[in-house]
Amino acid sequence: MIMTGGNQELTAESLKKAKFHEPTDLITHCAYDASSATMDHDVGLIRMSKNIKFNRYTQPIALDPKTVPVGAKLLIVGFGFIKYKPKPVITTEMHMLHMKRISQKTCSKAMQLNIRSNIICVYRTVNRGICHGDSGSPFTLKRKLVGLASWGLPCAEGYPDMVASIAYHYNGIIKTMRKYNKKHSTKCIP
Repeated sequence: MIMTGGNQELTAESLKKAKFHEPTDLITHCAYDASSATMDHDVGLIRMSKNIKFNRYTQPIALDPKTVPVGAKLLIVGFGFIKYKPKPVITTEMHMLHMKRISQKTCSKAMQLNIRSNIICVYRTVNRGICHGDSGSPFTLKRKLVGLASWGLPCAEGYPDMVASIAYHYNGIIKTMRKYNKKHSTKCIP
């Protein structure tokens, strides 16, 4: 796996100028199960082989330990499909979208699933939401990271989208990062 950051478009020309980073380790949550209906605990940490150099387009972001209130407008940026049906349309430009946080009760009812508190449910409108290629994209509120795009059905078809909650996983993320900073290995985020 090779990673790049700070790109606002994914064209051959822009990728020639991009800085690529090689990860040395990927740590997922201990309870993550990609085959489960709700994909609970869809968070992970990536350790890079070298420190990333920050510049105008590549900046660190603070993790927000506070629970996102219902009704908050979150911002997602990503490179996911901009259209899924009848034929998928892939974008080379980063897109931004504001989505509203909805309650677990409303979300669970709409999805006919028990959506737990480790997931933030968001909704905009039909034809506006997360899609293939957006998984892992940041959701921010007041310039802090509050979640990571996880999944939806299938792409902005009138159902809520699921976002892995940073607040719910905050203590486990910090604990895991501290272990790594002390050169201790860990297999998963508690």
